[in-house]
Amino acid sequence: MYPPTLTVVIITQNEAPQLDRCLASLALQRRKDFEVLVIDIANDRQTTDTVVQAQHDYPVPLRLETTLRPTPHGAARALAVQTATADSIAFLSPWVRPEADWTHRAIESLRLADIVHGRDLHIPTALERVAAATRRVVETFHPSGTHPDASDATVVYRKDFLLDHPFDPAAETATTLDRDQARRAVMTGHRVVHDPSLIVRRDERTPETRRVVSASPSPMTERPSEGTS
Repeated sequence: MYPPTLTVVIITQNEAPQLDRCLASLALQRRKDFEVLVIDIANDRQTTDTVVQAQHDYPVPLRLETTLRPTPHGAARALAVQTATADSIAFLSPWVRPEADWTHRAIESLRLADIVHGRDLHIPTALERVAAATRRVVETFHPSGTHPDASDATVVYRKDFLLDHPFDPAAETATTLDRDQARRAVMTGHRVVHDPSLIVRRDERTPETRRVVSASPSPMTERPSEGTS
């Protein structure tokens, strides 16, 4: 479908193997009215080859933008906003695998919100699976700072919000960018939610990030109402 309803942006830096698995998961999405935009901030030949090979039979539009020199994450996101053709933009880390209904949840969650943070489920390593036989393994989450269970590996924005409130091009990390945008959204009367059904699973070949425990959720965010389900 064109124009797409959602632009999925993957910013990558020398992560071709992880990117390949992430693209494979996106190809299996049940809802297909989206495009994928890969932004390579390391000008890595292996990343280019991975995308070009996937483009041959990819089920949705797949594009690649490459920066000529190492680029801060904020500048890469600014480029993504300029290049995206959809009204909704989802930023997805290359080292996660989205659930099969992820694009559907991303699109539907934005109906009553301006920013939606998803949920990052850790895929246990082989060693952890053995340990699970004798003790309970707790799911781990990668916190964004806006909600104790929110993830900076999967965040969805309305494009009009990002046009009015651009990313800081000098920011180095997704966590910083998303935390600042959440604060800005609340201060300007926009809605930021955490949707626990917007799920990605961390690649088991990626180092685990432990959950940061918070006494209570930040007042900046809320869970989506039933209308966003």
